[in-house]
Amino acid sequence: MGLESYRLISFHMTNNEKPTVARGNNIMTKFCLQFHHAPSELKELVESLHLPTETWVVFIERAQPTVLANLSGDIRHFAFSTLGFTTAYPHLEGRGSWEFLKRHPQAMLWDVSRLTSDGLSQACISGIFDDTTAKLWKPSTARLKRKLHAGVTAIARDTGAQNFRKNHHYSEGALRLHQSGCEWLSLVGKKAPLLVPGDQTKSEKQ
Repeated sequence: MGLESYRLISFHMTNNEKPTVARGNNIMTKFCLQFHHAPSELKELVESLHLPTETWVVFIERAQPTVLANLSGDIRHFAFSTLGFTTAYPHLEGRGSWEFLKRHPQAMLWDVSRLTSDGLSQACISGIFDDTTAKLWKPSTARLKRKLHAGVTAIARDTGAQNFRKNHHYSEGALRLHQSGCEWLSLVGKKAPLLVPGDQTKSEKQ
């Protein structure tokens, strides 16, 4: 079954939304929500999605398998890097999020924020949706966004140039980590701009 690659649990939700699976040749669109969250907030944020009934949550592991009984507590040291959400029974063969998405084209992925000595990594919820899967997952991501703050300023490390990113979000826990001196990391790598909460370009223009 490939359990060296994945661990799974099922969240049994109580809402009345009936899960469906994408079919046919509809136009596909990419979806990506970029944000930062504290690792200790993961359980709360997943629950805020109010996922469709019988959604399977798959732990896609980066290194050695880790048995997770639940999402409670401080999980920043666990080995999984991505959560996969699917309403179809998950196939556990293969490794990595790309293989999972190929086997579950209706799925949604959540690359979680991880806290290291370098800082807090960027999270991303993504998927390739048609009209059916958009109706399945977008209400959940909209509920999550209501729990997050919106807008960060990207500051170039070499020139100091500032760019406001209104669609980048962050949680209360991520804000507290930033205020304590923890750097927010970007997906781009070491040369990525410095990310700070709020619109700092307003103060620059004054």
